Amino acid sequence: MNEDGIDLVVQKHGWHAVHVFDTKPPFLYTQGFIQTLQSPEIIVFGLDGSSLHTLCSATFKYLRNGGIIRDGVPIDAIIPQYSVAFMPVHPDHYESYLGWSMGYSRHTGKKLAARQLFWPDLQNKFPFEHGCAEQVWAVQPQLTRPAPKSSSG
Repeated sequence: MNEDGIDLVVQKHGWHAVHVFDTKPPFLYTQGFIQTLQSPEIIVFGLDGSSLHTLCSATFKYLRNGGIIRDGVPIDAIIPQYSVAFMPVHPDHYESYLGWSMGYSRHTGKKLAARQLFWPDLQNKFPFEHGCAEQVWAVQPQLTRPAPKSSSG
């Protein structure tokens, strides 16, 4: 979909979803949160497509209704009986994970910013917390840190 098509979806629904399922772990990121809500875009990993979309849609509604996100602070008001937390995405990861949002931000003239949505393990530990279950943190890469520099030579 080109930028004009994305504009139409954002105008109608407030945001657009980009699903990336040809990689492990699969992920989804948003376009339009910046334009509609003046809030960073969202990226979330490691669940099926429907669950990824539900989390982003619920986050959009939460923010549109005045909800506040604080980095690393669990929120249980987005999905009933379920906590999520957010951390800022380091700009080093934009090109690898948010390519279409980079282009859309250029198209709209808005500076790209993004937050990663994290979901917890069964003990309510998030991947950025000590003691999180391996099967949960393994499918949620932490984009909060700078990307490793490749060595040449």
